[in-house]
Amino acid sequence: TFFRVWSNGIVVNLTSALQPPLFDAAWSPDGSEALMVGSSGAIYRYDRVNDTVERRVGPDPLADLTGVSWASNGSGALISGFQALWWYDRATGNVSAPVGNVTVDLTGVAWRPNRTEAIVIGTSGYVGLFDGSGLSRVSPVSLFNSFQGLAWHTDASGTGDILTAVGSNVVGTYMPGIGFSSVTRIGTFFGVAYDGENIWAVGRNVTNYYDASI
Repeated sequence: TFFRVWSNGIVVNLTSALQPPLFDAAWSPDGSEALMVGSSGAIYRYDRVNDTVERRVGPDPLADLTGVSWASNGSGALISGFQALWWYDRATGNVSAPVGNVTVDLTGVAWRPNRTEAIVIGTSGYVGLFDGSGLSRVSPVSLFNSFQGLAWHTDASGTGDILTAVGSNVVGTYMPGIGFSSVTRIGTFFGVAYDGENIWAVGRNVTNYYDASI
């Protein structure tokens, strides 16, 4: 796995090959550093100012890590993984488990913009709310579709936040203060992104878009 950055239309290798395989990366809000996570507990921090890469160690060196998302204030980042939800503290560089043991395989995480909470997704239809200290499920226990991708976007009025999660034959939405709902959509979706107007979901042999006002 190589860590690369798109700069002025040119893809530049910032490091030699990093092992083991990496699955996600995210820049800090100020753009000065990035975290990369992957299998076998891999956590790498890239220092943009000094152009250096260093590895961090989490609570379980064997955990497969699937996602990373920075807190809006830049104080740290949440890291999701199989039976793992960790917190990277930017001030100390330490990685801890803020909610203790997690019994579900988490596949992604997204911090709510300008707020102190985040949503995590996982297998067996799991969608959970992290409020800074605890983790609670917001999706119904009767939902068994596994989620693979998620993204926050604004509602039709442009004033509220909605989270869209996609996965195996399912598209779900979470509205803070209202709750979670889902609909069946045929296709295995892996990722989702917001273009300012629509939500785009991509997957195996399928690309769909949905009105972001839903």
